[in-house]
Amino acid sequence: MGNQTTPPPHFSEENREKMIQQLSEMEKDFTPFFESLTSEERKKMLKMGDKSLAFVGKTIQYAKDFPKVIPEIIDIEKLQCEYDKAQELEIVVRKMETILASVKDTRMVAAEHAYMLSLKVYQAFKVANNLDVPGISAIIEDLGKRFNNRTTSRKSTQDPFPEVRNQNRSFRHTRRDTDMVQDQVQDVGYNRNEE
Repeated sequence: MGNQTTPPPHFSEENREKMIQQLSEMEKDFTPFFESLTSEERKKMLKMGDKSLAFVGKTIQYAKDFPKVIPEIIDIEKLQCEYDKAQELEIVVRKMETILASVKDTRMVAAEHAYMLSLKVYQAFKVANNLDVPGISAIIEDLGKRFNNRTTSRKSTQDPFPEVRNQNRSFRHTRRDTDMVQDQVQDVGYNRNEE
């Protein structure tokens, strides 16, 4: 039987929909403030890091201190407004990046756990197949398709989860594992020696 461990918190469809709904509401509320750029436009944009941000702040202050030397064509109020927006949105970006990183990390952990456990299930089927359990060979053939092309190219040999490859000893069934599977097979009324 499977290990009786406490399952991780279940992220349900309801949780997903709640998160998406809240994101959609936020997007709707702040759409008037949003800009949409193409990849080419992003490449051409001036980038403003911390040093440039400080530079802009100083120019605004100096412009206010010496307004007579600033051409009328330069709108200092607009400059101040855009500067404030950039600063405020930077705080939002950092918060959203933190949340997004957490979501990606959580998904990665869940995917790895699911994949590792699936490999163990696959190995259990292989043990059962060696015991000539009826119907298992078709399952092995189907699941084995995942690994059929792993040697055809360098790209295909790369494991999507390097940790799985490094921990492959966890998936090697010992004699004890084989005996356990055999006992379970006998429990459901099948013994290859009875054929």
